[in-house]
Formats: sequence, structure tokens, C-alpha cells
Amino acid sequence: MAGAEIDVKRSSAYEMIAMDDAVSVVLRECEKVVAGGNQKDEMVGLNAALGRVLEQDAVAQVDLPAVPLSMKDGYAVRAADGPGEFPVVAQLNAGVDARTLETLPERSVAYIATGAPLPPGADAVVPVERSAAAESGGDRVVLTHEDGSVKAGQDVRKPGCDLKSGLVLPCGTLLREAEIGLLASIGLSTVRVKSVPTVGIISTGDEVIDVHARSAGEPAAGGAAFDSNRPMLLSAARAVGANVLDLGIIRDDIESVREALERAADSCDVVVTSGGVSMGKKDVLQRVLSDLGTVHFGRVCMKPGKPLTFSTLTRRDGKHTALVLSLPGNAVSSFVCFHLVVAPVIRSLAGLSPLVPVVNAVLDQPLVLDKERPEYHRARLSWDLNSQRFVAVSTGAQASSRLLSACGVNALLKLPAADQTLQKGDIVEAMLLYSQL
Repeated sequence: MAGAEIDVKRSSAYEMIAMDDAVSVVLRECEKVVAGGNQKDEMVGLNAALGRVLEQDAVAQVDLPAVPLSMKDGYAVRAADGPGEFPVVAQLNAGVDARTLETLPERSVAYIATGAPLPPGADAVVPVERSAAAESGGDRVVLTHEDGSVKAGQDVRKPGCDLKSGLVLPCGTLLREAEIGLLASIGLSTVRVKSVPTVGIISTGDEVIDVHARSAGEPAAGGAAFDSNRPMLLSAARAVGANVLDLGIIRDDIESVREALERAADSCDVVVTSGGVSMGKKDVLQRVLSDLGTVHFGRVCMKPGKPLTFSTLTRRDGKHTALVLSLPGNAVSSFVCFHLVVAPVIRSLAGLSPLVPVVNAVLDQPLVLDKERPEYHRARLSWDLNSQRFVAVSTGAQASSRLLSACGVNALLKLPAADQTLQKGDIVEAMLLYSQL
């Protein structure tokens, strides 16, 4: 039986706000969560530290290197001895304990490998290319020098030339591969880092079915649709560095939605839902969110993704606040909204800079602007060597249901609302989605 038409929503209860304002609201609430102590720290090994943020000062106990080391394969010498023929009294390889080395006698040299410590008394290295076996034979070598002299410190890594003992990386440093290598070089195998947020992903809709519930390749029947949003959003959150929880699909009824949201808020720092925020009779998510917590906004002036909703819920233990980002059900709207608001939340809670770079790009083709709303147009950027500029190529039809338009993209073009057409060669702003172009 059809429902009473008097109950149909004819307009939204929420004022439409600008995208920049929406991001500001979300990040403000992130700051409150961090200030409230929701986010903890943890100890991890270096193999698990990539992309994490230090929650300690990393301190070197000694200079690096701690002793003089050879920069080249060659001969350790006393610089004052100059060029000439010398006996080779030792062979020094990398890894030898500098504390066991004997003093180099005057008018003698020691063969030395790259990275080996210099013996006491030696203050320079002559590269093997500047040497020759002595005609007299035996363990003797002739050393020559381009300018006729050897300078003290020549081809020697001096103690502390790489780093001095003391602070190496301050608390708050983002750990990339070089930083992790540096931590290993000072002997740290574990470090204290800021915890990453736990993000729960929920899909909503009576028509939505789990792709794993059917045999591979079997089509969805009737009006059903495979849930593409949940796998996509789980992958996106994982790629940004979050711990993710798959919270499944919930039906379009108030009790199911309420129970799922309360359970998700109890176990997650961030809850991401897709669907249920539009104007349909069964779009009950905003109603439940307003009953359980605070809805900060429920409409954003953007295309695609206008029904984007942001709420905060207090966990049932009363101790922590969960951030709830409710994305529209259309797959492309979910994709765009994730990158605009969810990814900044994850980065912010993990201690990272929340926003990604925006660059100027040249359009490769004309684009018709939307008259009413700014659009986040999916595109592929590449660097043109001739013009020394980024070039943006549209992914084609931009319907919010056409997920193909998001495949292979690395940028969202920020197109203004206007009754006009941008021309090929016009400059637009492009928000970079990934670190690789």
C-alpha cells in the first residue's frame, strides 16, 4: 500500500552551505576530538611505521659516524708523508671494530675499503686509482697525487659529518622511507607514534546487495544493485592510512539505522555511511542522526554530493565522540565526498596535514559549467614538458551514478558555478588526489 503523501519530505530541513565552510566545520570538530584525548599513541616497529606520525623525539646517542671512515677504496695514509712508495702494513674492511686497530706507523699505509674505519695516526685516504704496485714487489705500493700532495681529511667521513648526537627528528614528524632509514641508523627499532583512526564503513538501502552474496559474475536481479560503495570506501580509507571496519549493509528503517549507528559509534572514531540522506520516504538517516547526536550540516552547495551530511555522536559510554560522515548513495558522489571531507578527517586525526595540494591546470577540452553549483569534475592530470604546465583531461560524462568517470583519475577540477563554457586552454584549479600523477 502506498504511504500517505502528507508524510513526504518536500524540502530539506538544512541550509545549504559552501564546501569550504563544510570542510572547516568538519576539521573544527576533529580538533575537539583530538583535544579531548580520543586519540592515543602506540609503539610500533619500523616495518609498521611508514606514514605514521612520531609521538616522541628521536634522539641519537652518538655522532654518526662515530669514528673516521673511508669514503673510497684505497689506502689510509698520514697526509704529511706525501706521495711515494710505502709498505702496506694492514688490510681494513668495513665492519672492523675501530677499537681493535693499531696505530699506523710513519711512512706506512693500510689498504682500506669504503666504509672501514681509519686506524689511529691515519688522517687521509688515497683512492686506489692513484696507486700502483711497487716494482720491488711484496706488500709495497706507490701512491701518486694529482697536485703532488695529500691533504688531511681527504676522502674521509669525519665523526659527526652525517649527524651530531642529540635531537634528530622532533615529535610530530611524518615518517616516510628516509625518516625510517634514519631511525634505523641511530639504533631505534621501535618508535612511539600517533594512533590512526578506526573508520567504520556502512552502506544503506533495501535494494543494495553484497557482491559476495552471489556467484562471481552473476548479475543482480530485478531492481537490486550490487554494493559498490562499501568496497570502494573501505579501500579509500585504508589507502589514506585508517584502520577500517566493514560494518555491512543496513536496511532503510529507523530501528535498523539507529542500532547500526549506535554500535558503530561505540567502536569507531569515524563512521562513514553511504545512502539514505536524500529526500525519499525511506531516507531516514538524517532523522536518526538528529535524534542521537548533533547534525552540523545536511546539504552542501556542490556537484556531485549535495546531500552530504556531517554529525557527531557521543558514544554510549559517554566518554568519546564519534564523527559521522554520511555520503550520498550514488557511487561517484560517495567517491568525491570521501576525498573532499572524509580523507581530511582521517589525516587530521592521524596527526597529518588534512588538505591536499591544489595546482593550476590547463584544460584539454571545453567544459560546460553548472549554473547553480560548483562542480568537482573528475580528470586526469599530466605534466606537459613543452609548456611546463599540468594538463587536465576530463574522464567524460560526469553523471553521479557513472563510477567509470572516477576510474584512473588523479585530480578533481574545482569548477565554479556559472552560466558559461570554459574553453580549451583555460586555467582551472585541480585538487590532487594521490601522491603520484
